[in-house]
Amino acid sequence: MFSDNQAGANANMVVYIMVEMAKAHELHPYSYLKYLLDSRPSTDTSETELADLTPWSDKARIACGSKSE
Repeated sequence: MFSDNQAGANANMVVYIMVEMAKAHELHPYSYLKYLLDSRPSTDTSETELADLTPWSDKARIACGSKSE
């Protein structure tokens, strides 16, 4: 509805999923998105580094705080 094409719809879907995953894991959605963008992975990013970007990782919880704080 708010996307001009399929690529835009896919991009919106990805962002909505990231926000909802942050909420589901009790993280601040804005802080989590900022954390992801600040930690942008590249092709040489290790599996461990990618695991640290998940909303259930301890590193993400520390960086993004709890939604209730």
